[in-house]
Amino acid sequence: MILSPNYVVFKDIETGRTISRNATANFSNERLIIADFKIADKFLREVLYELYNEKNLIFRKSIKIVLQIKDLRKPIASSVEVRIYRDMIEHIGASRFIL
Repeated sequence: MILSPNYVVFKDIETGRTISRNATANFSNERLIIADFKIADKFLREVLYELYNEKNLIFRKSIKIVLQIKDLRKPIASSVEVRIYRDMIEHIGASRFIL
């Protein structure tokens, strides 16, 4: 998964299927990529569900996400941002998260 301000790319490593989307509602601001947790959660779930063509990922095998942050404004994520990313990834249904 590549996460940029108001943009995401999901790629299923097993199938090679890739989906990229711009958010219709902004979840980023000038300081944080995930500034609005609710909007980001809804958007990321929708894109992830679209990738797997499923509405309920609970019955799917464990999803592991490797997250790459693309933010040209600052090259290094703070510990608070890492926590936001971890919480978001776990909240959308992943069992494991690597930044």
